[in-house]
Amino acid sequence: LFQPDISEFLLPQPMRKVLDKAVLVGGDPNYYHWVVDFLPRLLAIAKTPALNDYPILVHEKLLPYQREGLALAGISEERVKTLEYPACYPCKELILPLFPPDSPEMSSLRSRSSAITWLRQLISPATGKRKRFYISRMDSKRRKIIREDVLTACLEKEGFEILILTDMSQKEQIEKFNQAEMI
Repeated sequence: LFQPDISEFLLPQPMRKVLDKAVLVGGDPNYYHWVVDFLPRLLAIAKTPALNDYPILVHEKLLPYQREGLALAGISEERVKTLEYPACYPCKELILPLFPPDSPEMSSLRSRSSAITWLRQLISPATGKRKRFYISRMDSKRRKIIREDVLTACLEKEGFEILILTDMSQKEQIEKFNQAEMI
């Protein structure tokens, strides 16, 4: 019979004192996952005033766009607590916000329309003519587009504006995408 060493299953020593209460948002350094999977969890917090004094627990190394996203959502820096990984954080009351699918047929979709609507409310509504955008990978270290200069020249002739997202804040990106007819 296999008998595992019980020490393999013990939790590490707590990293800090016990928190009375907190909201676990979590996080990911990947932009897509942050915006689609984690930032919308703040929707539940925004709709629940009783949670206004709860600290918000996020992953260890917040990137600038993640700090900007929290600020856009009205979460102050003082309220944000980062978690080192791997570690153990004791908490008497922990809230894990989840948002339900908008309808049963949408349950498998990762993006929820209610979360997207909420994210759009964080910025000014788009006005004027819709625009066409191409997201360039010219400054990317990986997944480069071969002969992208030729592609962008053709797209510019068709009325596309070429965007390099690393030069833009998260708010600027959201505002641009909100103006888009096509990306």
